[in-house]
Amino acid sequence: MADANRPDVVQLLLCESAAYDETQNSWVLVRPTAHLHVRGYREDPFPHVIPRLAAYFQLIDAFGTVSLQLQVAAPSLGSGMAQVLMRSDEYLVTFPPNRTVLDGVIRLEAVPILEAAEYEVRLLAAGQRLGERSVAYLRVTGETMS
Repeated sequence: MADANRPDVVQLLLCESAAYDETQNSWVLVRPTAHLHVRGYREDPFPHVIPRLAAYFQLIDAFGTVSLQLQVAAPSLGSGMAQVLMRSDEYLVTFPPNRTVLDGVIRLEAVPILEAAEYEVRLLAAGQRLGERSVAYLRVTGETMS
């Protein structure tokens, strides 16, 4: 079980994929993005599935083990509540002793996109949001090509 401490989010960035570079001791983000343009040929491009999406996070001010999860939420349509479309598995991350910053990547596959809109990708710790920096926005636009 994760400790009840809640880290602060320094940044949350979306990209197509990410890999850890052992020689540089850092993450390499492939195609960082906050916008996705979807094209449908002779038909409506929605619903659409993003084959893969990664979220790079950087956290501070925590200790011990923290349970992290990503959620993808669609905009609300009159209800005022965003609809959660997908959740990642929960990942336990441990802050090493004497280290105040921790970074990593959570990957998602087959992310559903219902319509052109702005989607929220939320980073949760122990099921709770961590403030405004714990949300990244993905703006999706689309067009039909003939």
